[in-house]
Amino acid sequence: MKTLAEKLSARIYKDFDIECKPTIYRTRAGYWQRKRGTFSWFMFLNGLSGEVGSPHRAIEVLKAKKLSLYWESTQGCIYIEEK
Repeated sequence: MKTLAEKLSARIYKDFDIECKPTIYRTRAGYWQRKRGTFSWFMFLNGLSGEVGSPHRAIEVLKAKKLSLYWESTQGCIYIEEK
C-alpha cells in the first residue's frame, strides 16, 4: 500500500509533470500564515533545487478535483480550485 507521500507525489507528477521526492515535510505555520499562502507542508523536487508545497493539508490536496500551481523562483505553491 502506498503512503500519503507517495500518492501525493504521483498526483503532482500526473497533474503538473513535476517529480518530487516522496517525503512530506510539515511546517508549523499558523492559520493566518497559511491563509496568506505559507506552506503547511512541502516536498523537495527530485533532481532539481526547489520545492513544492501548499497551505492546504496534504490529504485535501490529494482528494481535490482540480488543482492549480503558482511558481515563484524555486518554489511552487499548489492551491485547491473551488469550482
